[in-house]
Amino acid sequence: VYELSTIEQVPGIEAEIKGDRVSVTRGEAEAEGVLWETDSASIVVAGQAPRVQAELTAKRIDDSARSKAIFGLLPKAAEKDGRRRYRLSGPLSSVQVAGLK
Repeated sequence: VYELSTIEQVPGIEAEIKGDRVSVTRGEAEAEGVLWETDSASIVVAGQAPRVQAELTAKRIDDSARSKAIFGLLPKAAEKDGRRRYRLSGPLSSVQVAGLK
C-alpha cells in the first residue's frame, strides 16, 4: 500500500490529501487552446457519492475552432482580462458548472 499525503510530482498542481479529502491549492492545465487555473478546489471521496467543490478560471489562449467551441458551450460568466470564472460543485457523477460574475 502506497500512502500519499501531498501531490508534488504532477506538473501544474499543488495539492494535499488528508483522510477522504483532496485539497488543491494551485492547479493549472492547458487543453484545446484553453488555460484552466484554480487556487481553490476540493474533492471529498467519502461515502457512495464523491463530491467536488472548485472555482476555476478559464482563458482562451488561441483562436482555434476548438477553443471557441469550448467557450461557446460554457455557461455565461463575467469576463475580465480575457478570463472567465466558474464554480463547479456537486457529486462527481453530475457536477454542476456555474458562471460567476
